[in-house]
Order: sequence, then structure tokens, then C-alpha cells
Amino acid sequence: MKQDICINRFDGRGITLEQLRAFVLVATHGGFAKAGEELGRTQPTLSLSIKRLEEDIGCRLIDRRQGSIIGLTDEGKQLLPAARDILSRMTQALQSVKKFRLRGKIALGVPDDFSIKNLYKAISWCLSEHPELKIEITAASSPVLSTLLEKRQLDIAITKEIAGQPTNTNNKSILSIEPLY
Repeated sequence: MKQDICINRFDGRGITLEQLRAFVLVATHGGFAKAGEELGRTQPTLSLSIKRLEEDIGCRLIDRRQGSIIGLTDEGKQLLPAARDILSRMTQALQSVKKFRLRGKIALGVPDDFSIKNLYKAISWCLSEHPELKIEITAASSPVLSTLLEKRQLDIAITKEIAGQPTNTNNKSILSIEPLY
């Protein structure tokens, strides 16, 4: 029986998390079919992913006989716990990043004649990126919104004001100017 020798040419540049995930699931399930089902990938696609991983590393990881998996090679047995650790650490890293998502409540004020559909895409995106965030919308006249904002009853307000009229400009930024004809 021919023994594959693991070539020490690995530089790590070609390996992806998907390849490691595929390897771990194939090893865990003992086959490509169940692993592919869990990943939502076909058996040939998964097989190709494992083959590329083996090529990138420079040795066989899975012992195959006539299309069936016999088990992991010594190199595969050595890689499996490390691959699991890498995937676990990546999951932990992503979860720690998600902790920085916005949560709580934002009170938004919009003019009562303002069409909410203008904000729909922005609000939808914001809620999909920050599912723990609640956005409370208040519709009122611009002077009322300005007062609520000054009293800190609103976090953000979109108001309409006439150019040239004196206004309290504290905490205000002009987003756009539209001429009235």
C-alpha cells in the first residue's frame, strides 16, 4: 500500500474557512452526502472542495476506497482538532463583533407631511443589521420636532426650515437644501 507523504510546502494562502468547514463535517458525518446536506452543497462540490484543501496542504486528509470514505489519514486526524478550533475561534470572534451592534431604542422625528416610504429602505436596512434596535417614529410639525429634540425626547429629527430664518443650530446638520418654487 502506497503511503502519501505530506509535503511541507504549505503557506496557508489558499485555504478557506469553507474548506475547513467541509472537512470537519465530512469527518464528523463520515461521508460527503450528510455533510453536503448540512452545508447545502452537492456531493461533487463538497468532494472538489476537499480535494482542493488536500492540494493546498500537500497531502491526503481522507482515506477513500472506491468512492467510499474509509476514514481519516494520519494527517487528517492531526488536522481535525485544529480545524475545529479554527472554526470555533472564528465563530467566537464574529459573536464578539456582533456585541457592538446597536441595541435599545432610537426616537426619530419626521415632519407630519413626510412620506415614511422615503425612510423605509434606511429603516429596513438598519433593523436588519441591528435586530435588537427599536426605532420609535414621531410625526409632528418641524417646530414641535425641534422642541422635542432640544428637550432630548428625540434622538434624531428631520425638520423643514425656511432658509434665512434664524434658528437654533445647536445639534443640527443640514442634510439637504431644496428650493421652493
